[in-house]
Amino acid sequence: MSLEPSKPLDEPTISTGDTKKDRETNKCMQILCTRSLLCSAIYFALAYFIQGITDIASGFVNLPLQTILKDRLHLSPSQTGTFFFTCTITWSIKPLYGILSDFVPICGYHRLVYLLMTTALNLCAWIALYFVPTEYNYLIIFCVLAAFSLAFNDVL
Repeated sequence: MSLEPSKPLDEPTISTGDTKKDRETNKCMQILCTRSLLCSAIYFALAYFIQGITDIASGFVNLPLQTILKDRLHLSPSQTGTFFFTCTITWSIKPLYGILSDFVPICGYHRLVYLLMTTALNLCAWIALYFVPTEYNYLIIFCVLAAFSLAFNDVL
């Protein structure tokens, strides 16, 4: 039995040698704290911020769109529900977008071209919604296109 007083359990253990595990941990931390990780984090934050704003069913766009459907187009609640269901059905078939981008490369790319095309489609749909007359057919077409491109980008 040792006569030395025992150390408290919450006191950190000091290692004098630099073990291989410590070096690997430090290397992993250096890799994680690089500029590319910061760029990736900013990209995903921006992408999901835009998705939250422009989501047809639950984003900031929803309230003005409901007002247009109810006050200008005089749709009943069931017709409004059908409108939003039609817009959000594109989110239900998201696995098909992933399969399409995985098995059908465009110009040798599996993701990049799809990302650029659907982003351009989203931009065009929102610009068209600004310029076209407020009619049901125009609204449903361009809202479905915007929701489709947003859902496709979410998969990528």
